Amino acid sequence: WWLKAAGWWGLPCLGSKRRRFRGLSHQMAEYGFPGVAFVRKLFAVDRPAREAFPLLVPGLLAGDLASLDPSTLGVKIADLAERLYEKGSLPGLPTWEWEASVEIVESIAVWRRALNESSSRSFAGLARRAAVLAEAGYCQLGRLAPRLAALRWLCCISWIASRAETIDSVSAGGAVGTMDPSLSAAAMHDAKTVIVGWIKNLLAEAQVLAIFDFDLVGHGVWHTGGREQLPPEAENEWFRRGVEFDIALLSYQARMLEPLELNSVPAVLLLRMPHGSSDWELLPHEAPRHIVEKHQWLAEVKSAPIDGLPEKVPLRSPVLHCNKPPPPQPDLDDIEVVQKIQRGEPLGKAHQEDGLPGALHPSVGLLFAAIVAVEDIENVSIYPGLLEIEGFFEAFLQHCHHISALDCSGCAGLMDEACLRLLPLTGESLTFLDLEDCGLKNDYLEALTDSLRQLSGLRHVDLAGNSLDGAAATCLMTALSLSRFDVASIRLDGNPIGDLLAFRDEVNNGGNLMLLPGERGARWQLIPRQGSVAARAYITGVGMPAYSLKDVHAEARRRESVNLKQLEDPEMVATYGRKFLTQQQKMNARVLGHPVVQIWREARLKTAKTSSPDRPEATSGKRRPASTLILAGSAVAG
Repeated sequence: WWLKAAGWWGLPCLGSKRRRFRGLSHQMAEYGFPGVAFVRKLFAVDRPAREAFPLLVPGLLAGDLASLDPSTLGVKIADLAERLYEKGSLPGLPTWEWEASVEIVESIAVWRRALNESSSRSFAGLARRAAVLAEAGYCQLGRLAPRLAALRWLCCISWIASRAETIDSVSAGGAVGTMDPSLSAAAMHDAKTVIVGWIKNLLAEAQVLAIFDFDLVGHGVWHTGGREQLPPEAENEWFRRGVEFDIALLSYQARMLEPLELNSVPAVLLLRMPHGSSDWELLPHEAPRHIVEKHQWLAEVKSAPIDGLPEKVPLRSPVLHCNKPPPPQPDLDDIEVVQKIQRGEPLGKAHQEDGLPGALHPSVGLLFAAIVAVEDIENVSIYPGLLEIEGFFEAFLQHCHHISALDCSGCAGLMDEACLRLLPLTGESLTFLDLEDCGLKNDYLEALTDSLRQLSGLRHVDLAGNSLDGAAATCLMTALSLSRFDVASIRLDGNPIGDLLAFRDEVNNGGNLMLLPGERGARWQLIPRQGSVAARAYITGVGMPAYSLKDVHAEARRRESVNLKQLEDPEMVATYGRKFLTQQQKMNARVLGHPVVQIWREARLKTAKTSSPDRPEATSGKRRPASTLILAGSAVAG
């Protein structure tokens, strides 16, 4: 009866009332109609619920949620769960072996049914049932790799079920209620405790400890039945390093969940040491760096270099330098080594022999990718020695999701066409690519151009010191100018271009070839869009124009009132569309919420409060001049 009453009294005028909402209420207007799936409301209003998504993909963090659409997040979670079941945590790993699980399949199917539920009670019930089935499937699986994939799905759906039940306790039907902060914190505490408990039980298993012990210590894992043998599949480096990578990142992702106070009792790897030594309690996400350093691989974080400025683009954060270990040095005090030298026999690779933990295997790229994710590194420098290991470059780039700058300079003879086509694996986060002295020839032009087109976030490219002639450089500049408008600069000095002045005139359409002092100074920069403020400053050379913050604030207020009237006018909504008018309102709100505008408003209010009406200048007919802050146009108007 109450639904009928609501439909009789409230729903006909619900649309007109929503037009008066501001902030989050206005943003949630489209989710308030009856029949809308509750999962859309859950992910739209509850930030902790969205934090379950990174648990499905190794390397993703909470910061990656900003680009996700809450309305499609539930479907993406179901698709990733099916990918985990079919292909594992690391799709494409050559050692993956699929294992059937009826419970996991049913769990994903139940979650897909929950996506269509419109009430909080039914959605929470189905989400909890999916979590129970996922736990049953995880406990019944036998192989380690499928179990790790099932554990990721179990952690994700359990966290979502916990958030759904908590929100259901304060909701009615399809209407989302106001969450009590203490209730939300208690629910997150219980959910994280359960997830950490599953990870602790996994790390206590003998086969998992044997895998980490093989690469870290080598003393073996002992129990009442004797020494635990290394699992047969773990003799393959891809399997072993894949398990280490997956466990390290899963434990780190769980560690980043709220509340952080639970990290004082973390899940650890307990590695037994010889008698008389303390056992090693190692955090799983720290294991990749310990493995790399134990076998003398270079993984050193240094400050951003300043060599080559101003030709090179400066970096703002530290750089991770990666290289393969040095060749083993023979022990000349060993009589067997001396006898081999006298007989002219090869000394072998010592601790770098194939099958040993220190072998030069491309699977080490997974460990370097884990270091980048755990230590939040944005800039990476790949030394030529790593490109000599076939497969390392692909394994590293495929599992790095947050690289901002990639330096492959000095890799002449190793940066071939196949390596260039792997560059788009870095994704849209890459903004600076350094390919200086990589021996790039005209034959690589097609692969280079295709890769640069796919890197949507790329802003600076360094191609200095290569073998691109004038014709190839012109083709590259033309192709980028036609398909990309956001590449800020391309460094080309050191290439056999020929006459730089003629080349500058030829590629000047869409950009400007700057000839810096010295023989190494040549950089192409994009010209600002015609008619923009930046273009006017670029042409006149007088700098960015200044605006009065008083005028900016007054204009924003005027547009705000106009926009509100348009949203309440059905004819304007039908003409321009609610989405367009809402975008205009959000843009106007960004101007009013700009920190500089807020500072100006606070200063204005403070001046108004300190001004006394009893002062002669306040009662006189003359108006006191108001102090006005001047701000460059690029800060607010942009």
